Amino acid sequence: MSKSYLVEQIFPHIRLFTDDLRYDIIHFPLNGREKALQLLDSGQPAFSTFIQDKDEITIVVPSAVLVDFADRLQSIETSKGWRLITFDIILEHDVIGFMAAISECLAGVGVSIFALSAYERDHLLVPADQIETAWQALDDLLKGHS
Repeated sequence: MSKSYLVEQIFPHIRLFTDDLRYDIIHFPLNGREKALQLLDSGQPAFSTFIQDKDEITIVVPSAVLVDFADRLQSIETSKGWRLITFDIILEHDVIGFMAAISECLAGVGVSIFALSAYERDHLLVPADQIETAWQALDDLLKGHS
C-alpha cells in the first residue's frame, strides 16, 4: 500500500478521539514489574499500556492513579502531563506510512509525541499544553484528504 493510497483511502475515514484525562508515562527497571502491574490493576477503566523490553518496563496510566501509589513510587522516573489522541479506525497491519504522516504533521507544528499501537488502533500521547495544537493540526490533515 503506497502513501498516496493511505492518504486518499484511510485519512477521510479516521475520527479523532480523546478523553478529559491526563496521563503519566512511568519508567520501571525490570525488577519493578510487580509495582507496574499493581498500577495497571488499579481498577481505572481508562486507557493504559504496559510495555516490557529487554531493558525496562514502561506503563501509561491516568495521572489520578498515581495519587494512591505515590508512596510506593519514590525514585521511579515519571513523565507527567500527557493527553491521549486515538485514531478511531481499525488499521490493517500492512498499512505503510501512517505514523510517518502523523508524526510529520505534528513535528511541523512543534508537538512532541509518544506513539503507541494497539492491535487495531494507534494512539498518541501529546503534552497536555499542546493538545489543541495537535488536535487542530491532525484535524486539518485528515480533512485535507477528504
